[in-house]
Amino acid sequence: MAGEATSRCKASHGNGQVSTPWTTCTPSGGSRDLLHVNTLAAFDLEPATQRGHVVHGAPVLTTERRAVPAELPWATDDPTPIVLLSFSTVPEQRSPGMLQRALDTLGQLPVHVAATTGGIVGPQDLNAPANAHLIAFAGREALMQRASLTVGHGGHGTTMRALRQGLPIAGIPASGSDQALILQLLQQWHAGRALPADAGVAQIRSAAEDILADHTYHDEALRRSHAFHGLDGAQLAADSVQTLLPQP
Repeated sequence: MAGEATSRCKASHGNGQVSTPWTTCTPSGGSRDLLHVNTLAAFDLEPATQRGHVVHGAPVLTTERRAVPAELPWATDDPTPIVLLSFSTVPEQRSPGMLQRALDTLGQLPVHVAATTGGIVGPQDLNAPANAHLIAFAGREALMQRASLTVGHGGHGTTMRALRQGLPIAGIPASGSDQALILQLLQQWHAGRALPADAGVAQIRSAAEDILADHTYHDEALRRSHAFHGLDGAQLAADSVQTLLPQP
């Protein structure tokens, strides 16, 4: 789950495998004294962790400035599962069609849907089913605390936020070169389901129903959440950079 720049470099070398040499795939090319990765070593694969100049920290999950607290219309003691629908906030990955397809799918299920459109799709451009509440740009952490499932694109930020909350993911990758790899890893862990980029209603519905019905997905996501405890990604990154500075 290294950064997207590294994944893009891997793709440009014709090899999407995580085992591509890190000395080749630093963000600007060439070798470096230090490659600090803002993700957890426990979530990476062995070839990366064996390289001495690769240092893992933790995700830096700051609240986006545009995000606003969202009040959901359902009582906190409502037993109906809540599904958080959250795709990319990057304009280049704007996909109102996929958002609408996911809404159409989840509208058929006995769930509540909290859908944040990332500030790149207007809620007025979507047809929301009766069980959905649309928000233009919401702080996702609070929504995840009430959710039973996230349906998203497999981006590193959304994935890390969900796993930190012990929340399984059904993922449909967009154009980010790391997203399909991240979703494959979640499926391998049994902490989520990886769907194709052109997933249709039947595939999305099957994945959502399977995860909601099988508690082992939630159990594994919750187990993975323990890896985040006590870690400050920004502080770890600063400490890492400090090691390269001349000492007095």
